Amino acid sequence: MNSKYYDLCVKSAESGVLNQAVGLGWTGICVAQELDQARNLKDLPEKVGDTEIYSGAVISSNVEKNARKALEYADIVIVSGGVGDVNREASECWEVDILLHPERNQEKDFMDYRNGGVDHVMASYMAQRGIALGIDLSQLLYLSGRSLAQLIGRVRQNVRIALKYNVPIVLVSGALDRFGMRSPWDIAAACPLLGIPEHLASKVVSGFPEYVVKKARDRKNPNIFLKGLEVLDWGGQKPVEKKRKYGWY
Repeated sequence: MNSKYYDLCVKSAESGVLNQAVGLGWTGICVAQELDQARNLKDLPEKVGDTEIYSGAVISSNVEKNARKALEYADIVIVSGGVGDVNREASECWEVDILLHPERNQEKDFMDYRNGGVDHVMASYMAQRGIALGIDLSQLLYLSGRSLAQLIGRVRQNVRIALKYNVPIVLVSGALDRFGMRSPWDIAAACPLLGIPEHLASKVVSGFPEYVVKKARDRKNPNIFLKGLEVLDWGGQKPVEKKRKYGWY
């Protein structure tokens, strides 16, 4: 069976970007924009060629409140981490799908550039709630020297903790335009640099993001009421037309 590949954070909905995703062999991509702009993604096509298109809302404050608001019109909820208590709030929120770049803005770094913003308690919460650790490769492209070394050190520390607690890890391009797009194999090639074991190189663009996509689909599926509780046959009953997308895990 062929693997499915997903880039779960592309920051442009331009036709050139969507067509580029098809050419690069992505099974699906998530077009992610800030919460106040994500409403405009409701007109996204479900597919371009053979590539599935999902909408994503990026939030950076009041995580639980804004995550529930985002689910009104977005498929996937992404928290832009690294600031204040946002990382911890994200790890405790069932509606969050991806905690992206929690290592950013870590000013008090007392561990030789290993204070990545995720601790062991947060990682256990993320594993329980099915929240993926997101690594945005676009963050690496614009740094060099000491700043790049610091960022890589923090990312590697987060990876170590995530692996210990079986937290899903997803690598994303964070592409702003078609020139920032990368193929699944190009993204997976960054794994050794980030401390991701070779045997997980394909999972960070395939199995793990596919898990996130399934979580998003289940959230919209009117036949699934709770995690592990699905109606297989309604019999003579009329199926539920609309269900609440939050608070049911």
